[in-house]
Amino acid sequence: MRQLSFAGTEFTVPQPLLDAVTSPYFGADGGNVESPIWFCALEPGKGFTQERPCSPKSFFGIHDEKRLYLKPPKNPKNIQEAFINHDGASVVSGSPLVHQVFVLLLTAVLTGRLNCTHLFGKKVEEACINLIDEFQFFQKDRHGLILNAYPISLAKHVEGNTAWCTNQCVKISDNLAKFITLAEWTGMPKLKQYLEWCALTRHNYHTFTSIRRKFSPCLVYCGGRTDKENFFKMWIDSEDQRLLGEINEYEKFSIRSSTRASELNFEYVWLENGEDRSQTLLVNGPFFGPYRSSCLTDPITCELLGIKLRELLSEKFERRDLNERFSKFLPQGCREKYLIGD
Repeated sequence: MRQLSFAGTEFTVPQPLLDAVTSPYFGADGGNVESPIWFCALEPGKGFTQERPCSPKSFFGIHDEKRLYLKPPKNPKNIQEAFINHDGASVVSGSPLVHQVFVLLLTAVLTGRLNCTHLFGKKVEEACINLIDEFQFFQKDRHGLILNAYPISLAKHVEGNTAWCTNQCVKISDNLAKFITLAEWTGMPKLKQYLEWCALTRHNYHTFTSIRRKFSPCLVYCGGRTDKENFFKMWIDSEDQRLLGEINEYEKFSIRSSTRASELNFEYVWLENGEDRSQTLLVNGPFFGPYRSSCLTDPITCELLGIKLRELLSEKFERRDLNERFSKFLPQGCREKYLIGD
């Protein structure tokens, strides 16, 4: 246990939780850290319950960047089978519809064009499985990396603070069937306090910024508008702040597709990664999947966003340089027919 002070409150945080928050790869869904395209979601999926409880052992996760890649079987029956960990034994957490969004975004950024907008329902999943097979997304030496902002998986994230304080999902002893709430275990009585503590800790420990500078991805897309401030705090450290100066507001853009009545809003900033290293486009926008009406769900919205992100990258990087960075992580067959979007 570690005694800490945050926002004027003294509390004791479990050491396994602190270790997880200061590891960039804990809770990651997987992929290739050398890929030029990264995603950062909110938390691992599934969620802790009494039937699937949290314990200190829950936070002994992947810390080796070389063990993050996925290794799905040949001819997967569904998109969940296409998201199998490198050990071949476990399925990556998260909803199949969230996985579809990752695939649609990746494909649109790489190709710069619409690919699945004419499809609906099961046809979208089938198309995404084919795209995974073609591009080998999230596999060794291929495109795509999925990280998560917060290490604790909430079974009922939409219930927010109520679930945090009442859901007794932490098993404090292997020998006793005794459960406590996440609020009791973490020492943080409010969910908002925990989320802000994670962001500040990742900021102070350079958890994400250290790997961003090491690998210099072209793009990091963070999904979740209500967590915008926390995302930017995690991915922008004191050195970035010194270089950027005082930021009153980030650059903005919006997207409206034929399937939506209102626009989706996005904010972004370009970050330096050091001398002789390319910059990273950090973007915050709606979450991946069908949880709210403001989330990324339908193919046309996902692909319009991917094309817009490609346009922003093309404004910063020369076409030849961007083509070389993207082509490096494509299978040979893809490279031969790969077309740069204009």
